[in-house]
Amino acid sequence: MQSASFLEGIRILGEEEFGLLFEMVIDCHRYPDQFPALIDLVAQCPSVSFVLDHMAKPPCHLSSDSSAFSHWASCMQTLASYPNVVACKVSGLITEVEDNTSLISAQHLGPFVQVAKDTFGIDRLIFGGDWPVCEATQGGTWQLWVDVLQEIVQAWEPEEQTRLFVTNAQRCYNLV
Repeated sequence: MQSASFLEGIRILGEEEFGLLFEMVIDCHRYPDQFPALIDLVAQCPSVSFVLDHMAKPPCHLSSDSSAFSHWASCMQTLASYPNVVACKVSGLITEVEDNTSLISAQHLGPFVQVAKDTFGIDRLIFGGDWPVCEATQGGTWQLWVDVLQEIVQAWEPEEQTRLFVTNAQRCYNLV
């Protein structure tokens, strides 16, 4: 991510004639050291609009009181402080439980979604289905992910739920 030619290519995306987004995918679950490099990339490309995919694939196989969760949450806060990170996709969580289907629950995954909401704010969260990859998780399905996420956000204001599931993506991707 730090090579001069890569940075030059990323910076071109933000030029007015292109105005393209760059979708960032890292795996903080397996490679937590990717996060600082990603933050550095964002800092070096302030004219580029970035979208964080899959909430950086957090360590959903662990509890929210683990040091890996704390590292991920801290990095999420730092990344969210950059205004050129225009969205964070709430997706990819059920593939990170390492086939422990008992962890695919609102109770277990809720703290991860809450970190995303607390750090990025409701206006920068976008629902992502992670289909068909979520189907590869033992016991995981797209419908299960939707059901769990709806349970997680059930206490949110209806307008916040609409932003997450509809209007933020429309705005970010110029769909309306």
